[in-house]
Amino acid sequence: MTEEFHLIGDWRIPARFAGGLARYVLHRIPTGSFLRAVLENDLTEAVGRGDEEALACLVDLTRIVYNYVPMVARRGGVDDWLAGRDDPKNELEDAAIKQRYGEYWKDWVNA
Repeated sequence: MTEEFHLIGDWRIPARFAGGLARYVLHRIPTGSFLRAVLENDLTEAVGRGDEEALACLVDLTRIVYNYVPMVARRGGVDDWLAGRDDPKNELEDAAIKQRYGEYWKDWVNA
């Protein structure tokens, strides 16, 4: 499978992952199982769920998650992030996150 890639920071990932991460960060839309495993920092699950292309970009994808996904939305916070339970000040927090991270993700929401 050959697909389009996106450069985020210094790292390159397939468009399908850029779009999934953008929708996750900006709109709290669940990702697929491979991306969720990466977000949860579950290497074993990510390797078990990833296809050849996903595994080839795993290091870059992990660097992107570390640098461009809010800390409250990764590791053990994925379920809370998706449910909007990450912080009692959700509206204020969402606005700050969209302002800080929206610049990185806005171009890939529809990827």
